[in-house]
Amino acid sequence: MESPLTSNNQPLRFLDMMGEEIQRPMEWEPCLIEVLHELGTWETYVLKVHQEKIELSLRKIKGLTRLVGEFPRSGPGHYRILIYKGEEVQELRIKIFPSKISESSYCTLIEDLNHLLPINVTIALKNVGAFGGVKFNLPRTKTLQQELVLVQRAIHGVSEGNDKRIGLVSVLEHLSSAFHQLPIEKERLVEIERVRQPRPTVLLRAIASYSEMLSEITPIRIMDRVAEHSADTQENRLVYLYCHQVKLRLIRFLRTAQSIENFLIYEEGSALLIKLKRALHKATFMEQVRLPVTMNVQQSMIFLKNPFYRAALEGYLEFQRSPVIFMEDSRLSAPLENLPSLYQSWCAFQVYTALLNSGLEHGYSIKKQVLVSKRFGELVVKCWPDNEPTLEMFHLGSKTTIRFITEREYGTNQQGLFSISFMQRPDIAIEITRDGKTDIILFDPKYKLDSESIINVVNFINEETMIPQGKPKKVDIDKMHAYRDAIRNESGKIVVSFAAILYPGATVHYNAGLSAIQAYPGLSLTLMQTLRGIIDPRISPI
Repeated sequence: MESPLTSNNQPLRFLDMMGEEIQRPMEWEPCLIEVLHELGTWETYVLKVHQEKIELSLRKIKGLTRLVGEFPRSGPGHYRILIYKGEEVQELRIKIFPSKISESSYCTLIEDLNHLLPINVTIALKNVGAFGGVKFNLPRTKTLQQELVLVQRAIHGVSEGNDKRIGLVSVLEHLSSAFHQLPIEKERLVEIERVRQPRPTVLLRAIASYSEMLSEITPIRIMDRVAEHSADTQENRLVYLYCHQVKLRLIRFLRTAQSIENFLIYEEGSALLIKLKRALHKATFMEQVRLPVTMNVQQSMIFLKNPFYRAALEGYLEFQRSPVIFMEDSRLSAPLENLPSLYQSWCAFQVYTALLNSGLEHGYSIKKQVLVSKRFGELVVKCWPDNEPTLEMFHLGSKTTIRFITEREYGTNQQGLFSISFMQRPDIAIEITRDGKTDIILFDPKYKLDSESIINVVNFINEETMIPQGKPKKVDIDKMHAYRDAIRNESGKIVVSFAAILYPGATVHYNAGLSAIQAYPGLSLTLMQTLRGIIDPRISPI
């Protein structure tokens, strides 16, 4: 059961510290949780949040005696509340949403990470030659509804005018009783009296050691060739791979729909996933089939003559014409609980994309990228490797090299770039090396605001977009000062020309090389223009 828990049928409700009823706890805000009890039995109540006991007591609030406890300050996420009354136990679940960004902006962030940003990054990488001239079609941004239609076509088939094709459910149902299989030769140990087709070399060895074998107590056995039928054929591997890709794509689709609470689409997708799993469960021949690492489809008479294999082939090829690009990140399965770290990834993608687009305009080419790879016909965006270049670009005319590094370590006892005080580890470092000199741009994404306990919001653009007007925390700006002053080159000179935090508050420029930049999901265009204004002049070969 989800919050709000304020109806008369609920055993508890939430109050702010002034005693006013609120819908749910706010992110990292103190509040009270009131148990609606019978006055004579309040000692029998026990309250736990995630198995941690909340101390309950009677308090006079607004002239009324109430049984309350202090709800722990909590970040965004799902919370389980257990209410014990003697031996009776009642379980409730609530959800705490972020307060530094609006609910619509939170949904935008999750959709960006699941769809838009991986696509934009891959397109930008392709434009600067990251994939070595390999040609493949990149998908454009799809809505959840468009993605749902694509998966429906794969599972249920198509019956629109002349475009008719049966779907995977029907394919698996028909093939389960009439699937293609081929005879394969295997060897097994059999007693010598039952040998039928031994290999000549095996038979010769048996004859040569026959007298020795007679002296053994154990029965005389040699390897014999037998013919068995196997379903592990090219045609069945294609069906298996097609099912695998549709299933993975549907699971990722459901994850996104659930994160942004689009329950109507989530229910439709869940029904499709159940049907596909049931069809796979009944198609027991699939247990004999290996999932191929790559699939080079070769036309065969089975594909041409068997309508079910032909339908699977046509569906698979249609699916390949609309490949999926996705971010492989376990944090997306619980986005509310991982919001601060996902916000950091969102900011890093924005900087990465801005750098790629700027490099393309200035004529840079790719030397190395380790973010996007191809697997099973899909483009996978992996997590950022720490302290290693995720991206290297080179400009031939000016001999300029650019490196994008996350969690770059600048130690006190190392060659090249170093720290004069303590180990410095900025979240994002862009190192630009030209003529033996290095210039560094630093960004630190921070899901933080000053005075977080009092978040003021104002209308911005429209009534649905609420942007916190908080300021950056002093400790975060001090950290950028430390980066800028501590990181030096071999000559002991300062090399950081710009350092900024990216955070969900208002932009503040302290001087030409130190800023707090607003990075707010839903306002990516403004952020991109700001980032380009910082990066462009520093990587320009002129």
